[in-house]
Amino acid sequence: MTVIGPCRSPNDGDWPMRAVHPLNLPVMLALVGALWAIPVSAAPADGSGYVIPKGSDKRFLKMTNPGRRGFPGGWKLEGVQIRVGSAVATYTGRGGKKIGVELTHPAVSATPLAVTEQFALVAEPGSKAPPAKFLKALERLIEKYEKGFRWVRQVRSAAVPPDRLNRARYRLNAKQRKLLDQTRELARAGEKGPASKLALGLAKRTKHPDPARAAAEVLRAHGLPGEAARVLGANLGRLGLERDPSAHKARLERLASMDQAGSKKSAAVAEEIAGDFPRLYPVAACARVAGLQVLLREGRIKVADRVASSLVGDTPIRCVALFRLKVAMAAGEDGPVDGAATKVLEAFPDDRDALFLWGTHYYKKGREKQALLRAAEIWDRLAAVNPRYPTFIGQYGTVYLVGGLLGAEATLKLKARALAKPDDMVAAYLAGIGLYYQRRYREVIPFLKRAADAVPDDPRAHMYLAMAHFFDGDRKLAARMLEALDHHAYQEPDIYYCRSLFYRDHDLPRAIREMEKFLEVFEGENRLRFGQEKVDKARDDLERMRKGEVPDVHLAIPDPLPEGQPYPARGPVDTDKREP
Repeated sequence: MTVIGPCRSPNDGDWPMRAVHPLNLPVMLALVGALWAIPVSAAPADGSGYVIPKGSDKRFLKMTNPGRRGFPGGWKLEGVQIRVGSAVATYTGRGGKKIGVELTHPAVSATPLAVTEQFALVAEPGSKAPPAKFLKALERLIEKYEKGFRWVRQVRSAAVPPDRLNRARYRLNAKQRKLLDQTRELARAGEKGPASKLALGLAKRTKHPDPARAAAEVLRAHGLPGEAARVLGANLGRLGLERDPSAHKARLERLASMDQAGSKKSAAVAEEIAGDFPRLYPVAACARVAGLQVLLREGRIKVADRVASSLVGDTPIRCVALFRLKVAMAAGEDGPVDGAATKVLEAFPDDRDALFLWGTHYYKKGREKQALLRAAEIWDRLAAVNPRYPTFIGQYGTVYLVGGLLGAEATLKLKARALAKPDDMVAAYLAGIGLYYQRRYREVIPFLKRAADAVPDDPRAHMYLAMAHFFDGDRKLAARMLEALDHHAYQEPDIYYCRSLFYRDHDLPRAIREMEKFLEVFEGENRLRFGQEKVDKARDDLERMRKGEVPDVHLAIPDPLPEGQPYPARGPVDTDKREP
């Protein structure tokens, strides 16, 4: 089978909060977002990468709501806001006093007020620490309802590659899309006034910021960034969302528009955003580059580089250094990327995000063998310090497989290493992939299961494991596993492909739909590919299935790559240096 690498990079960490009201649960803001693939949630930039999955609202309400009697001291729940990487429960006490408690992943806070199995409890920034009896009661309530909750990990905002596929996506109805098209035509024709007027009208006809955001992107694309900033500002003001966390994306896009227009007020707006999101942006420069990332993914490299350069001082700021690496990646030249990555790693040794981005630059070159070997070399370093880095292990395995590093001899060595070191999930995953393409499916299963258990949020490990069960004859388990991956399928379109293989002998209509989805997502967005054979076969299989035929399930070995320089003799990284 021609391996098609997972073309994924998580969102920018700019998803809206979801407000959960204790007495009116249906009143909440909907989640929206996008990535190379759409993630379950978006990632914080505070160093953890742990986020709350969509659909957790009711659970958090149960965990934080003491009911009518309230917590000791008469504290009653006012509401819960689910943020990008935490949830904040606000309580009102006697005399109108208020306190806020933030529920985060235990890895986020070094000095929590209390810790349960899944959460660290910290005082919301600016709020007093809650009384001891209140805290104990809240802790017991959380412990009662936290069972079954699972954090999701995604790449942090700082490590989102500058890819056009990470562009914003908007919720628009048919009428709004028509008005947006008219705005685009006017802007393209240079009709600044009418385009701006129509964009302002579009922004006024809705109760959420998405139409204004879509219109602002059109205006930025046609050289009207000042008008874009004005449209977003007017929309936020009309909706009363100037300082509302739910409008995080719109605020960043307004900041980006201001920077594109050269506004002198950009620094002050960045300070304001950083003040509202201290966990996301420890300094204003980090809010600034979060806005610049909007411009970078829209292809405005020079503007992003110019503004980011102005943020460089005598003391390195990590988010700025990482963003300059992303600017170099967007330009596409190896030398500047290597130089920018080296600078980050000199200032911040073994920085996981820098290593991920650096390897991603070479990974995305696709079938260039030397690039894949370079990606493997860089990512060996990441595997040594954090093999569980979000979205990493699946891409790492693809690099090894397509780069020719999982031949029979290398796989045998990896298998021996995995058997000798039961906690070495890297060796287990790579050995499992190597054995999979040798069709030794029963042998594959324990190795891939170990890897899948170690990275429960990485879809590729689970996809390979499901197919190993399928080829080994356990169709029921394979079906359950493939269906459980549905929320990852847009992110990892090979899941659609595998499900088409699974269903074709007993549910041809379903197999057709899955293959249509695969081709729609994979080809429609020009996803990264490591060869054309699989895509050609997918088209051929789809055509045959539409005629009522059932194509054979055929898995060829990966396409060979052109010969190049040999890979360093040291082979796959072998180290006990692992993150807990």
